[in-house]
Amino acid sequence: MSRQPIDPQAHVDDPALLLETVSRLLAERQLANLRAAGCTALRYSDGFVFQHLVPGPLAVSELARRMRMTAQGASKAVADLERRGYVARSVDPSDERVRLVALTDLGWQAVEGSRADRAATRRELRRLLGVAGAEQLTGALGALMRHLGGFEALQARRLTPPS
Repeated sequence: MSRQPIDPQAHVDDPALLLETVSRLLAERQLANLRAAGCTALRYSDGFVFQHLVPGPLAVSELARRMRMTAQGASKAVADLERRGYVARSVDPSDERVRLVALTDLGWQAVEGSRADRAATRRELRRLLGVAGAEQLTGALGALMRHLGGFEALQARRLTPPS
């Protein structure tokens, strides 16, 4: 089987590759910004835990259920986040056997910094593409996300890190 050389311009017309690359670059930039702002030990995958803690503290077992992982895996993730200062465990006042996990001030700094960075990206898009162009891009991405079931996953906090 002979292999064809890869056309270096092929990426220009490949929406999946363009979307994946832009997504990665934005995530890397956001992580660098958060680290520069004081969240020095933050990792990309931490946000997938944080999304479940934003509404309020959770028991490790509930966190595991929501993240679709074992209690042992969730406990290990929580211990790591706790060691790095992003979450803290406390006793559940209604059941002393249960430990609740909550974001610390540093964890909230990461969440709020991420929100601010996404708002800055929206402003950047408006400057780069103009208001109409930014709205057209956002509308097209929204249509694709709806088609793929992404809004439901986002709203249900079912997003998981790439494997």
